Amino acid sequence: MQNKKSTVGEEFLSSAPDASFNVDMDGVYFMRAAPKLPFRISLPAGNFSYGIMVKAGTLRLCVDFPFSSEIVLRPGDVVGVSGLVPHILESDGCPATVKAGALDMFDMSITDDLAEPVRLIVGIAPQETMALSNMIVGPVYVPFDAAAEHSRRIWNALRLLDDEVVVSSPDFHHPLIVRRIAEIISLNMTRSLLARPDDNEQNNVGFAASTAILRALRAFMNEPYKPWTVERLAHVAGMSRTRFSEEFRRLIGHAPIETISRIRLTMIARQMMVNNFSIEDAAFRFGYSSSAAFVRSFQKQFGVSPARWKKQQNGKKNPIS
Repeated sequence: MQNKKSTVGEEFLSSAPDASFNVDMDGVYFMRAAPKLPFRISLPAGNFSYGIMVKAGTLRLCVDFPFSSEIVLRPGDVVGVSGLVPHILESDGCPATVKAGALDMFDMSITDDLAEPVRLIVGIAPQETMALSNMIVGPVYVPFDAAAEHSRRIWNALRLLDDEVVVSSPDFHHPLIVRRIAEIISLNMTRSLLARPDDNEQNNVGFAASTAILRALRAFMNEPYKPWTVERLAHVAGMSRTRFSEEFRRLIGHAPIETISRIRLTMIARQMMVNNFSIEDAAFRFGYSSSAAFVRSFQKQFGVSPARWKKQQNGKKNPIS
């Protein structure tokens, strides 16, 4: 067992010598939520990531980015998602007639009044880099049953959080302790991502390969509007183009350029809403050869033209903002 650990460590260090183990969770905070049944909730968008921990009840998380997916969340499940784009939380069996509303959240010290069947802890980390990471990788889902080791550590950390905010009297160390608890949760969610189940060969990527790919994605996150190619990403990862593409697809589930193009266009769409850029402005600012080329790329990804998409977003209560 000792030799195996040493081998894995040496393989990791040789493949990712500049990997950082620091997790900056500065500014993170936690809230409680207990939406009344039935509910359909649109999570607000912004420069942050969400961590949703299910204490009781069953609900669905509907995700549109980077690709459409739906996750059924049960007691003990944990999921991390980007806040850069809206997502929907629905109660089990929610009628189609129920309109999307806002999630009412409460201070962590409030526990007695939350007696609804669905009860959540929601962590919010106000960092665009982390939010971008969640957009690329997709929801980081830690099911209570299938990821028992990582789930146990996360809920142990949440028990410490309960003790800190309910039992203790907050002092000047309180923000630091909450931040450390959030870091433990985040690290164990990442561990769960890298330790995909062995019975799913398609998604089972070696630890060193996973870390190298995440290093390439970190480079992309630092400069998302740079004209990245598979060759450039593979170089950052220290892999051949072919191996990088294969390992990327196994880890992320989609091809590198497909994923990065969708993320970049999502970010551009968001900039169009926030800064009211015209199609011509967006094409020029973000490196497209022409507005026609930008429109073609946008329509290929989202199924509508940028002008139509912008009009749809302006009619929504919670546009990407």
